[in-house]
Amino acid sequence: MLIRVAVVLPALFASILFQEIALRLRAQERSAWWASNGRDVANALALALLLFAIRWLGASWDVALLLGATITLALTALARALLGMERRIWVVAAVGIVLVLPLLFWPQRTFEQALAVVDWLYGS
Repeated sequence: MLIRVAVVLPALFASILFQEIALRLRAQERSAWWASNGRDVANALALALLLFAIRWLGASWDVALLLGATITLALTALARALLGMERRIWVVAAVGIVLVLPLLFWPQRTFEQALAVVDWLYGS
């Protein structure tokens, strides 16, 4: 359990920091031509960190992609909804921790449920 926490939480927090960078770049898109590309890179890095952390826990690639992308999208949407809020990053981090709790406590059960979603979406 401690090793899972040591892998997933740093990936989550680094992912949130990359998302914060992406939000700051979004504000500069009109004045800097490269800002939208930088935002895409920051979002891709945020997803990659979670994807590889979940994959390290033992998930298959499709399950890791589904879970990593879902967490990334949920946190990005939350951060954008809270734009202008002074303590936004702490709220996003708290929600992120809640989202990864099933991965920390019940990884195999979480992977099985996510695989059922993948099978439902794409067939087996």
